[in-house]
Amino acid sequence: RVASEFEDDVELEAYRRLVQAKFGEWAEEAKSVTDEGVTRVMELRNPCELADQVAFLLPINNTKRQELLEELS
Repeated sequence: RVASEFEDDVELEAYRRLVQAKFGEWAEEAKSVTDEGVTRVMELRNPCELADQVAFLLPINNTKRQELLEELS
């Protein structure tokens, strides 16, 4: 479903890169994600896997995490 929300692959790729860049900025400031966690997120190419990993690594409770993932799916 993620891919169907976007006009084309170029737009989806642009959003994937934006999410990765913003996550990298946040992780650098928050210092709550390991280097390995950041590297894993930066290497992901599948938008669904990216959403799952970012949601997993955010310091939020499970209820909020599930709401976020449901909104994305």
